[in-house]
Parts: sequence; structure tokens; C-alpha cells
Amino acid sequence: MIVVLLFNLKIFITLRLPITKFSPKLLKFATIFFISNKFKGCTFGKNCEFIAPNNIEFGKPMFVGKNSYFNADGGFIQVGNRTAFNMNVHINSSIGGRIIIGDNCLIVPNVVMRTASHIFENIDVPIRLQGHKCEDIIIMDNVWVGSNVVILGGVTIESGAVIGAGAVVTKNIPSNSIAIGVPAKVKRLRDGVII
Repeated sequence: MIVVLLFNLKIFITLRLPITKFSPKLLKFATIFFISNKFKGCTFGKNCEFIAPNNIEFGKPMFVGKNSYFNADGGFIQVGNRTAFNMNVHINSSIGGRIIIGDNCLIVPNVVMRTASHIFENIDVPIRLQGHKCEDIIIMDNVWVGSNVVILGGVTIESGAVIGAGAVVTKNIPSNSIAIGVPAKVKRLRDGVII
């Protein structure tokens, strides 16, 4: 059974329950207990949605801006301490893979992270029928991800990196570097050294 819960007019929670019958009173108690423990120390904007929250771990304190979406149904999402997500972020490990985000990261508006991509090599089979390839996304501590950035599976962004607005990250980004463009390329280090 799939149950969608609205909690405190801010958060939508989607849970897969192994039972078919439950009392509304028991469900309300279980929901309040789950949310108060799982998301303690977190602040959320309006209309945030969390699918499979049992596969999501948040550090403390943490902030998630309005209209943000986290889906870990089939995957896993782990966020470190003092990391902040601005509005409209889409963090998705729904088909498989892990998204691991370190401490003190800034994820600003409209960022998309997705561990899965479609397989499309067989031209005789529709792309939607060819399945998915899943790879982890690792973002280490103290990373700033600019507006409208897309981060694909199989990428590690090392500590202290800055990803410029609008970039599409398809390869690893080294520590303390600044990467921009489509696809994202390192242009210089944060201390000013040009690469």
C-alpha cells in the first residue's frame, strides 16, 4: 500500500506500507513519531516532497527550500551537517544508486541530481524499454553548487569545489576548483591559479 501524507502543510511524505489495513489514529501517531524523529533539526519550506524517507538521512541542522523534491525509492540519499538546499531542488536516486552530500554544502535553486540515466544503445528497441544505468553521485564537504546545475550519476565533486550556474556535471571535479559550462570543465582553482 502506498500512502501519501501531508504533514504541517509543508511536507509531502510517500511511504510504502507492508500492511493493507490500518486505523487512521495509528497512522497519525506513526506519522508524527516518524517525522519528529527523522527530520528533527531540519527546516523545510512549503510543498517539499520526500519519497521513501526511510532511505534518506539528513544531518543537523539542515534547510530545504520550498518546492523541493527528494526521491530515494530504490536508492539512498545521505546529507551531511549544516548543508542547505534552496528552492526547487530535485534530488533523485529513485531507480538505484546513492547520492551522498557532505557537510557545509550550498545547493542553490533549481539544481537537479539524478543517479539513473536511460540505456539507449539498441536502435531496434524503444529507449523507454531498455532500462536504466545507475551510478552514485558523491559531493564532498564545503561544495557550492550554483543555480540550474545538473549533476549526473558517476560523478564525484571533491571538497571545496564551486560549480558555476547552468553547468552540466558529467565528470569528476577536483578539490578547490571552479567548474563551469556544458559539459562542466575546470577553469581555475579557488586560489586564482588558472588551469
